[in-house]
Amino acid sequence: MRDKDAGITSIEVAPVVERTVTGQWLPGHAKRGGRKPGVKNWNARTLAEAEDCDGLKVLMEVVLTGYLPLTPGEDPKTRKKVSNELRLKAAISLAEYTYPKLSATHVTSTGTQTVATYDVKALMKDPELAHAAQDLAIAMAEQGRVLPDPRSLDD
Repeated sequence: MRDKDAGITSIEVAPVVERTVTGQWLPGHAKRGGRKPGVKNWNARTLAEAEDCDGLKVLMEVVLTGYLPLTPGEDPKTRKKVSNELRLKAAISLAEYTYPKLSATHVTSTGTQTVATYDVKALMKDPELAHAAQDLAIAMAEQGRVLPDPRSLDD
């Protein structure tokens, strides 16, 4: 910047960066941004209830009809069709609310309770072993039997 009268040139200095080389803030930096004091702290459930929106109903409609739900005032002829991939993702999301997740924990209660855990990650890496384990579990379930305690197998 030049001063017309004195003919002096000055250099403007850039502000000091308050971050490290990795992008983290240095201790004691000035607070910037964020929610202003007094602003209501909304959460997704409160917003959904206020708008009378139920996510499970929306997912069900997508899975069953293959179309996005109508918005108020929308012409039914202009409904948007969804891809089969999106329908499958919606069905997978709904399955979490319909079916329990499978667990590799077996609990027995004969006097004292013992918990036996099975590491199925190694088993699932080999398709033949996974298929054999599935067949064994189905056969045992049909007979009403339970898996043996793995500690008894070590003997």
